[in-house]
Amino acid sequence: ALHDRTKSNPKFGMTHVLFSWVYESLKLRRTNMNEAVDAMLAARTFAVAGASTNPEKYGHLCYVDLKRFGKTVYPINPRAARIEGDTCYPSVAALPEVPEVVVAVIPPALTEKLVDELSAAGIKNLWMQPGAESAAAVAKAEAAGITCVYGGPCIMVGLRTHAPHP
Repeated sequence: ALHDRTKSNPKFGMTHVLFSWVYESLKLRRTNMNEAVDAMLAARTFAVAGASTNPEKYGHLCYVDLKRFGKTVYPINPRAARIEGDTCYPSVAALPEVPEVVVAVIPPALTEKLVDELSAAGIKNLWMQPGAESAAAVAKAEAAGITCVYGGPCIMVGLRTHAPHP
């Protein structure tokens, strides 16, 4: 197929073909990402891996925002017993129900380990907050059939721009 395209446009040759392929791939990724964002924001149950007791940390802010937007949210943090008066869970396996989406607000190395927990629990949606993602975590999640939002979209911004306001 690449050879045929080069023949049809000899002025640009393989450079044009490569550029076209990269452009189409990025366009497809953006479309898929937008669909994933919309689907995840429409979900009702979430867990926040890296939920924090510190109100200034993003793990806390994500948790509180999801609750404010009417979502059922479970905090995951092995070092906390309660967050905002709610029971905090040490792992995905300890959650009282399987959430539709897990939001990762943890270092990339921990996100890579989190993917294994999600796969074992049958969770199919992972939102990696900026700073939580890595190429390895994305590849591992996609190989396990887990849909990912990564590479910049912040769930707190998504809630304000895509979801109905509380």
